[in-house]
Amino acid sequence: MQPLYRQLSAPMADANLATLPAEFYALQALAMKSALEVQRFAERTGLVGTRTVRVASGGELFYALLLGVYSDHAAADAASASLPEEVRALPPWIRPLAHLRSALREPED
Repeated sequence: MQPLYRQLSAPMADANLATLPAEFYALQALAMKSALEVQRFAERTGLVGTRTVRVASGGELFYALLLGVYSDHAAADAASASLPEEVRALPPWIRPLAHLRSALREPED
């Protein structure tokens, strides 16, 4: 059985984030300069079904670990509450999908 954060999420593994409704929310665990470190974090914390995307912030490029995309803030909040303690302690960022799209840089990983 999938963890709750995956059950609540819209399909995102193969989806183009630009085709999902702008009103949706993304749940982002973290962002790092190294895609390998993001992958290692996901593996170490047991996160499944995640997606790494490249984003720009403050003139720099980062790799953001997305845990899911949700139809509303309440679903994203419930998903966030279901995460392992180590991930909740970061804390994850519930961000409007429209905001995430404006930060995306190609290529998506």
